[in-house]
Amino acid sequence: MGRFTIVFEKLQEACEESDRDLATDSHSSRTENEEISELRRFALELTEPEYNSYTTT
Repeated sequence: MGRFTIVFEKLQEACEESDRDLATDSHSSRTENEEISELRRFALELTEPEYNSYTTT
């Protein structure tokens, strides 16, 4: 393993950076999804439902 020590060290560093990036992306994605959900709820509160009237004979 002596010849490839540097390769394995660099692979380990790349994996750690990738894990950190994924964690950051996951958190920002979750935050964005929560904001979108909140905007949808707000929009639903603002829109008035259509009133249906039915008559029978």
